[in-house]
Amino acid sequence: MSYQELAFHLEDSASFRAFARLPWGWNPKKSVLHKTISAIRAQTFEEINGVLLASARQEKLESGKVVRVDSTVTAALIHEPSDSSLL
Repeated sequence: MSYQELAFHLEDSASFRAFARLPWGWNPKKSVLHKTISAIRAQTFEEINGVLLASARQEKLESGKVVRVDSTVTAALIHEPSDSSLL
């Protein structure tokens, strides 16, 4: 989910707002969400992942032995390198 989509759902959905514990009347913009989420340290994300994986193992939902990564390819304004462009 992009920051723009997250900002929309936080403004539009009571369940999203309740989960995020946002006060009524406060609607964070995508730039605020980006700055806030970027402030989370890598160690914190590792700890969150560890807790989620332990819970999934306990519930026998996931073993954690295989990792699957999804990605999306998008067009970019970058030309393909060639020998002449590298000189």
